[in-house]
Amino acid sequence: MKPVMYNIGDFWGQGKLDVATEHVCSNMTNNLIKSINKRIDKATLNFKYKILICTPESELHNLACNMIESLLLSKGFKIYNISPISSPISYIKKVEPDIILISVTLEENISAVQRLINEIRSKFHIPMVVGGAATNQIPLGSISDVIIMQNGSLSELLKLINSVFSNR
Repeated sequence: MKPVMYNIGDFWGQGKLDVATEHVCSNMTNNLIKSINKRIDKATLNFKYKILICTPESELHNLACNMIESLLLSKGFKIYNISPISSPISYIKKVEPDIILISVTLEENISAVQRLINEIRSKFHIPMVVGGAATNQIPLGSISDVIIMQNGSLSELLKLINSVFSNR
C-alpha cells in the first residue's frame, strides 16, 4: 500500500489528481485497513505491551498510523491509535502506554512534533519513536532521547519496537 499511496500523493502534488480523488483513494485504503483489523481475533491475543500511536497538532494525515496499528495489532500488541488529535497528554495518563509512536507527514508540522515531544517528556518517561515522510527534515540526533525513524519500513519499525521491549 505504501508505494501506491506515495504515487497517489505524487500525482496530486503534480496536479495529475485532484484533491477529491486523492481523498477517495485514502478513504478506500483506510476502509481496507479497518476491514483487515476486524478479522483479527482480539480475544485470542495476550497483550503484553501497550503502544500509543498519535500525530502532532495540525497533522491530519493518519493513514500511516492506521497501517501501523494493523501491523502491530496482528503481532499481539495492545494499540491505542488516537490520530489525529491535538494533544494526547490526558490519554497517555489514562492508558499508560509502554511506548509512543508519533507520525508526521507534513514538514510544516515538525515544530509541532518537537512541542509534543517536550510536553510528553515533561510529564512522562516513556520511549518515543517519530516516523513519517517529514522526518527526513529532522536531523538525526537533534531530538535527544527520541528515536527518529527516517525512511523506515513497517518491518524495520517492528524490529525497532521489539528491540525497545527486549531491553526492558
